Amino acid sequence: MGFNAGHLWEVDNTDAGSISEALMQGRKLAAAYRDALAEFIPASFGSSYVANTGSLMGVRETRRITGDYVLSVEDYVARRSFADEICRNSYFIDIHGTEKEEKLAGGKPEVIKRYGPGESHGIPYRCLTPRSLKNVLVAGRSISCVREVQGSVRVMPVCLAMGEAAGIAAAMASAQPAPDVHAVDIAALRRRLREEGAYLPDTEAETAAAESFPELPLE
Repeated sequence: MGFNAGHLWEVDNTDAGSISEALMQGRKLAAAYRDALAEFIPASFGSSYVANTGSLMGVRETRRITGDYVLSVEDYVARRSFADEICRNSYFIDIHGTEKEEKLAGGKPEVIKRYGPGESHGIPYRCLTPRSLKNVLVAGRSISCVREVQGSVRVMPVCLAMGEAAGIAAAMASAQPAPDVHAVDIAALRRRLREEGAYLPDTEAETAAAESFPELPLE
């Protein structure tokens, strides 16, 4: 039997010492769970033992870039589409507050209403492009978005989709005379993604009606 259980506070995933300490604490928790199960449900767990624990610490959030566009809670709530979107996301906002936030909320932090069947929002290519770098693309949990939205887009299916888009865009940028990830042909990128089976709404009908979001000024 497998468990996804336990929560460790104040872990800094950019600090190797912090991660090592958290791994030790987590394995002590795993042993404590086994002992409790054996004590209170002996018929099922009396002879159980810990066979394995996670090889890596499951830290959900560390650093994020500031890209040409910052995906907001308003975008998520509005199920917003973008002319330059490279994938869709429908996962709920699954965010754990800090220990202080959890206590203030009584262990029940506010949760934004989940999507219904068939509902999703777009992730713009601009969320993958760091504002001040021409030769870098970022995919996965570190894209340009607010913390709440990161609690949704960090999951594996949409990270895979973003990674595929970033890989194709990187190849396209590298073929330019003066490579620049900000200058990638978005229409060509979206066509290529569709050829590989990506789900992207038909922009021919909706691009003209899509709301325009100005890019953030470059610093």
